[in-house]
Amino acid sequence: MQDSAKNPIANRVKKTAFAVGNICEIMAIIVLFVMMFVTGCDVVARYFFNSPISGAFELTEIFLGVLVFLSLPVAALTDSHIKVDVFENVGGKLTKRVIQAFASVIGIVVFAVLTVQLWKHAVKLERYEQVTNSLEIPLYLVGMLAAFCCFICVILMAVQSLSSKKE
Repeated sequence: MQDSAKNPIANRVKKTAFAVGNICEIMAIIVLFVMMFVTGCDVVARYFFNSPISGAFELTEIFLGVLVFLSLPVAALTDSHIKVDVFENVGGKLTKRVIQAFASVIGIVVFAVLTVQLWKHAVKLERYEQVTNSLEIPLYLVGMLAAFCCFICVILMAVQSLSSKKE
């Protein structure tokens, strides 16, 4: 309670970041179910009616990419990224805190670089008007969503690393 009274802006950023992370989780669930539904309908149409859904494979490809990037903020929110504890038994509490801080900085930098590179690529896709082959879905939308999700990861990781320092 004292942290929110001392720094209401940080508290608001934390709540907003966690809310966006939760929205990403809900969207990932929806995308997964839509992807399963499209794939199931395509299989039924292909094998029972000998008429596959045109663009189903393309939609599945796009949904898979979207699902991966929507899942990244969820992993950051729940702190469930893959971790290898190589230095778990090295040193005391201070050493562990330094290693944890270093790992947090590396994670934040990696996702920040991904954010910038994905955004640049999405802008390039928009400029060249790149679309998918059969359904002509603009690819820059997927790139911008991917960049946005990586940006949310940066914020969530920063908020979590800053709040873990205070505990």
